[in-house]
Amino acid sequence: MRRWNGWGEQEIDHGLSDAALAFLREALGDAEPPRDATLEQVTARAPASRLPDHPLVRVDPKTRALCARGQSFPDWVDLRYGTVGSFPDGVAR
Repeated sequence: MRRWNGWGEQEIDHGLSDAALAFLREALGDAEPPRDATLEQVTARAPASRLPDHPLVRVDPKTRALCARGQSFPDWVDLRYGTVGSFPDGVAR
């Protein structure tokens, strides 16, 4: 299944080799990776739509959150870490 907040498949995870981890640890020190935002967390931040009901426009928070960004790197980072600052009021069906 495609990741909702990034590129690639959800089931595939490409970890770093031990050598790469050792290099990063030496260069940057120990660190915890940031947690990914869940779709539920991002959806909860969507404000109410300002559009009137229309049969050809979806205004539910989940659809609006999934269409709030594109596939550029900055968009991907916003979705990955839940920093979506604006949402569309509606999404055409």
